[in-house]
Amino acid sequence: MPLITEDMKQRLLNKTAEPESEPELEQVPALDDMTERELLAKSKEYAAETIEEYDMPISMGDFELKISNRMSRSHGNCRKRGNDITINLSSKAYQNHGWENTQHVIRHELIHAVQAVVHDEMSHGRTFKKWSGKMDVDIRADDPAGDAKYYVVCPNCLRSWPRHRMCKLVKEADNRTCQCGQSGLEVRDEPPE
Repeated sequence: MPLITEDMKQRLLNKTAEPESEPELEQVPALDDMTERELLAKSKEYAAETIEEYDMPISMGDFELKISNRMSRSHGNCRKRGNDITINLSSKAYQNHGWENTQHVIRHELIHAVQAVVHDEMSHGRTFKKWSGKMDVDIRADDPAGDAKYYVVCPNCLRSWPRHRMCKLVKEADNRTCQCGQSGLEVRDEPPE
């Protein structure tokens, strides 16, 4: 017969105690202090509003939205496996870049969800550019973790590509051309201001 310790008794008592009530909307902390659950709820609300505002040919039932604590080198992604579509948002990107950036990421990933549902493809090609122009969405985002070792920077328009390792882009930056037309990119150890 198993022995019941005091710790076990206390845990059992805590389980049967009346659960704390949910905080009312006015008591929700400011966005800087948002919990993962609150971030998910706010993100779903924003996604639904965005779908309606831009008359997107998808619904909230077409995909699952999740918050990831593991993503550190991406702000978010949209994945399709079979018929299941999942949008993942990085909690680290939210912590480092705030709610406005998270809204941008949601809009970006919603475009990929439209592509997955309507066009059965996800890329930054023609359909992405069509939607991104309407929705004020960039193809790439800043360094989500803020811990890139290298920043490949266009000296003309100051567009930046953060990199965590010595990749081909970093090694060959001086031979690359920016979208603005500037040849010869620079490698810096800090992002441009």
